Amino acid sequence: AEPQTNILTSHKDAVRLNYWQIAVDVYSKDSLPALPDSLWQLFNPALDDYRYTEGNWLIKTGISIPDTLNPKVVYGLFPVNLVTAYEIYWDGVKTGQTGVIGNNIESEKPGDFNYHLPLAQELLTPGKHTIVIRLSDYNNIPSWKWYYGDVLLGRYDVLMNKISRLYYQAFFVTGILLI
Repeated sequence: AEPQTNILTSHKDAVRLNYWQIAVDVYSKDSLPALPDSLWQLFNPALDDYRYTEGNWLIKTGISIPDTLNPKVVYGLFPVNLVTAYEIYWDGVKTGQTGVIGNNIESEKPGDFNYHLPLAQELLTPGKHTIVIRLSDYNNIPSWKWYYGDVLLGRYDVLMNKISRLYYQAFFVTGILLI
């Protein structure tokens, strides 16, 4: 059975990406490996699953764009609270990176806590697409905690506004507690 896919239409501001699959990445500095479907397992990022601890991983999901998106709108990919080094691939093409992926604690350099990736308009064509995040996790204690949040895809301005409001609320509450 074909895995479920996320759907982004011109009528939606954003979509939370679900239906993730995970596979072990035998990391090298080469391009993204093409893995057979049999090596991918269903993956629920909300679980504390200690099978996915220290190491190199690939996570992927599908996205379907059934209609033409407004070319005047900037769309972006927002891996929120993904706390490690990773690269983002859209249909096999590297589109973003934060940190330096490694194969041990010395060679890995963790990236930014919140990384926002504006997407080129030519990537957002109608049809089915695959998003792959290639990551390494050697610096997190406890391990597995490389995935705390969500990955969002949508209008860049709308999502930046929502994230900013969330931070303002956190700072406000922290300020009240300090006072």
